[in-house]
Amino acid sequence: MKVKLVAQLFSSSVADAIDYCHNKLKLQDFIGSEAAVEFLRLINTLFDVLNSRSIRQHGYKKAVSKQNADLYLQFMHKAKAYILSLKESRGGLSILESRRKTGFLGFLICIKSFDAVVAKMISSERPGLIYFPLYKVSQDHVELLFSAVRFHGGSNDNPTALQFRSAYRKLHINAEIKYTASGNCIPLTDVKILTVSSSVSSKTVINVTSQCTSMVEHESSVDEQPTEMALPCVFLSECTNDTVYYMAGFIVKKLSVSLKCSPCISALYPENIPTSLSLISYQSEGKLIHPSNDVFSICKECEIVFRQHIIKNESENSKLIIMRKAPEVLNRIQSRSYFSILNQHQFDTEPTENHLVHLMRCVIFQYFKVRLSYYCKNFAMNKESVRQFYKHIVNFKGQ
Repeated sequence: MKVKLVAQLFSSSVADAIDYCHNKLKLQDFIGSEAAVEFLRLINTLFDVLNSRSIRQHGYKKAVSKQNADLYLQFMHKAKAYILSLKESRGGLSILESRRKTGFLGFLICIKSFDAVVAKMISSERPGLIYFPLYKVSQDHVELLFSAVRFHGGSNDNPTALQFRSAYRKLHINAEIKYTASGNCIPLTDVKILTVSSSVSSKTVINVTSQCTSMVEHESSVDEQPTEMALPCVFLSECTNDTVYYMAGFIVKKLSVSLKCSPCISALYPENIPTSLSLISYQSEGKLIHPSNDVFSICKECEIVFRQHIIKNESENSKLIIMRKAPEVLNRIQSRSYFSILNQHQFDTEPTENHLVHLMRCVIFQYFKVRLSYYCKNFAMNKESVRQFYKHIVNFKGQ
């Protein structure tokens, strides 16, 4: 069981997805899902309050202070009453008397502790703190330490006293606690043991021109390939279109950071934000970006080519095929009129540096990069692993 994914499951994103399936797609399986959505949103808000880290955040993610203490206490009392009223089934046992009581008892303990902390440190006549980020007293830091100890022992969760002492000394003297993918929680902040942290190199900004050039290198290989069989026809459903639209907004956000040309950046955004319900409308809290119709159309073409050559064929060398098929998408869309706002701007540069063509290439490359990352991640998760089985045999041998 992956404990770190629990907070991802009980989140407002899942609640928004259920609302989307119920209200937009009208799926029969989601009729009567209002109670589940209410539960998910309440648990999500509880996580936000208990994981608050900064006074500069908004909503319930903001650290508790004298200004919002009353609002938080009101919500905590509402959450406490809600948890106490939960039952396993209609007319069944209370959730606190069932075998699934552990997590809910933990929430009630956190709520009681929250009341005591606010009363003593925030709302008293002589408050000890201006604000209190509750994530500082979270159990995540201990979990990260244990994960680091296991990592130093070769993922050994049953170390000897000598192995534990060696790993603890190394962490305490020479290193910082680093997050590992096999841990039980996801760190929200950097947890350092040393008073002076090690230097971390800044992320290299991806050079858009070099990305486009790398795709040009593969264009010559397209013509050299033998003629393939007729590809299957791909139909994108309404749900798939909304998902592609959502991904297109993310691509616009990524390209807006890396591009430096103002006309090209403005061409990525729509003139008028659509009012129709979409996945972005359900998920957005004011920060998600709507793509232009041109970006959305290009992304749909990329999705069609991706499904034809990757999902249908289940190719092992999918990354190489993507690099070869990206120019194919460009050839398919060049005959159409995209980014008409750049019709005059494309003549401001030399033919080899045509911003219109390079912008389309960047959208194609970025979409394939995101789509391939998600596909490969799911492909790896679905493979059967024997590591866990053999790990317990080796670590607990003779016990």
